[in-house]
Amino acid sequence: IAVDRTQNDQFGRSLSISDSNLIVGAPFEQHNLLGMDTLDNAGAIYIDGICTPVTSALTESACASYTSPSGTIYTTSGIYLDTISSSLGCDSIITINLTVNTIPALDLGSDTVYCQGPSILLDAGNSGAAFLWNDGSTGQQLEVNTTGIYSVTVTNANNCAASDSINILVNELPAINAGIDNIICLGDTTTLNVTGGLSYVWSPTGDTTDMINVSPSIGTWYIVSGTDANDCANTDSVYVDVITLGSVAANWDSMTVENPSIVSINVAINDTGSVTTITILDPPVNGTAQNMGMGFIEYTPDVDFIGTDSLTYVICDPNCANFCDTTTVYFYVIEDVVLIVPSGFTPNGDGINDELVIVGLSEYPNNELLIFNRWGNQIFSAKPYENNWVGQSNSGLTFGGNEVVDGTYFYVLYLDNDIEPLNGSVELKRQ
Repeated sequence: IAVDRTQNDQFGRSLSISDSNLIVGAPFEQHNLLGMDTLDNAGAIYIDGICTPVTSALTESACASYTSPSGTIYTTSGIYLDTISSSLGCDSIITINLTVNTIPALDLGSDTVYCQGPSILLDAGNSGAAFLWNDGSTGQQLEVNTTGIYSVTVTNANNCAASDSINILVNELPAINAGIDNIICLGDTTTLNVTGGLSYVWSPTGDTTDMINVSPSIGTWYIVSGTDANDCANTDSVYVDVITLGSVAANWDSMTVENPSIVSINVAINDTGSVTTITILDPPVNGTAQNMGMGFIEYTPDVDFIGTDSLTYVICDPNCANFCDTTTVYFYVIEDVVLIVPSGFTPNGDGINDELVIVGLSEYPNNELLIFNRWGNQIFSAKPYENNWVGQSNSGLTFGGNEVVDGTYFYVLYLDNDIEPLNGSVELKRQ
């Protein structure tokens, strides 16, 4: 540039400047000439107030918005001219080739308060982006079921990121307690009481109080839903069992008794229901009876009594004293039977001791006799046995006809269900 100017310096001297070879360098290069002109010892003159605009170019990319060097904010892609001025009015003109990328659209929702139960699913959207939750997980979704602040940063393919957070408060469910199961008798009423909530709804009654009276005709489940101050609900249930008139049944019993003897009979074994106690109502007329507990009765016939004696007893449901049933026990008292099984017999056809005759067997019409050989093979059976075995086989293997050979044979004699079977041996000898 060319300068032609006269100016007094700071010492009052007149300075004349005429130079056409001053070089303008970088933007805002200054040469003192006016009020701030100076002259150094070497005679160099510094000129102020002379500048030439400088141009440059930038290629920029940004997420959502871009602030240029001059402070201008751009939100869309494009080519922009940006001018920067110094305090002395010197300009730099910058051409900006700008690409503005969008940031991920992210919204985890409003802060949430919910009741303990199924998990809440947080979804950051933006499928295909990169995710980083504050617990370190990297999926698009996050299941949560505890109180806390959950945050996520989402970064898209343009390396633009967005973050969001949500505060979740999980309230515990109320401890609803409807009490223990009940047992009532048909026609009775029981009270159900629930605790743990502020409001309640019962099913199937529809009641909304904490205490209800029920009288079901059959066993019924009662379910109650209780809600607390946080509007969280929980349920509990209670079962009311109903005992009906047929809950116990006493069935008659009988027993054969030899006199003199003392017998014990379990009369409760064929009764039904939860029976724990029996009570004798009418004792026997021709003997004495004692309740031994656990369903057993001990009977003793009077001396010299022969015939049928009886007693009646009652059983009641342990939960419903009015639900009872009665029955009769019969005692068939007979003379003391002398039962004699011979040690041997001689079935040789001479009319003397030809048959195995058991003395007293007629008192046991339901008897059964089994005969075995020495190897344990059954060779004879009869039910009932009529004192007529002459040494023949009617079961098992036989050799040379039905007559068995002489020898020792073993028997099992069943007399009655209430009497232990008799066991022994008998010698068969034809010669």
